[in-house]
Amino acid sequence: RAESPRILLVEKNPQLFADLSAALVEANYQICHCRDAEEALDLIGRQPPDAIISDVFGEHSGGEFRERVKQRPGMKDVPVMFLTPAQAPDIFLRHDDHGGTYYLRKSCGPEVLLRLLERVLDFAPVGR
Repeated sequence: RAESPRILLVEKNPQLFADLSAALVEANYQICHCRDAEEALDLIGRQPPDAIISDVFGEHSGGEFRERVKQRPGMKDVPVMFLTPAQAPDIFLRHDDHGGTYYLRKSCGPEVLLRLLERVLDFAPVGR
């Protein structure tokens, strides 16, 4: 990649946003920030990201948001990583028709997030 990957961070909690964005910037990622799904979908149309890290929205565990993202031109293969308060392993993967959707426990720590982000971006198609 010629430039640092652009990460869309969708998070309404100011402290969690500050913690995650500091770790991402230190790791040389470009950060775009939105507070909710509608704002994120609007931004995706103007500035497609290389990956999305998002809070889970509502009762559908982010599924509706993910489907709306994947329907956008050029977004089918963009990795989506959800932050969840669920008491699950630090990272778990749910496969769908468009590859994988990752769920990370909000308390997993930035080092886990950064390792997974590096991994999924290495496997993302080049030239989107």
